[in-house]
Amino acid sequence: MSRSRINRGRRRLAELRESAEALTEERAKRSPEQQLEVLDVRLGPGEGAAREREKLALAITQREEKSRERERLKSKRSEKSNSNPNPNSNPNPNSNSKPKQRPKPKLKKSSRARGQPETRKQAKARIQSEKARDSRR
Repeated sequence: MSRSRINRGRRRLAELRESAEALTEERAKRSPEQQLEVLDVRLGPGEGAAREREKLALAITQREEKSRERERLKSKRSEKSNSNPNPNSNPNPNSNSKPKQRPKPKLKKSSRARGQPETRKQAKARIQSEKARDSRR
């Protein structure tokens, strides 16, 4: 089955490319909310483009969560700066408390333990280590 070549000359292809680029630029300028409005106007409210609508809704919620997180961090910073004007001074000079230590990071499981196929390089290294272990015994 060959594709039809009607209206696919060089000029027409160039026109199609240009119009596609223009549409892409216009789409990039719109926010997710505006794009949902455009879809509603074109297709009807809540009709069609279900995956695109899901992506836009996800983008909106993620942006809202980020802004909430930023606000939360800003309020924490302002509370911190208001509560202790000199952060280098010890609030309780008589205490001999040790500085808090970070918890040790958990080791990642090997790809074999996670159930993923190992690469050739990993398999070769595993076989060499097994041979070395066997030769020590």
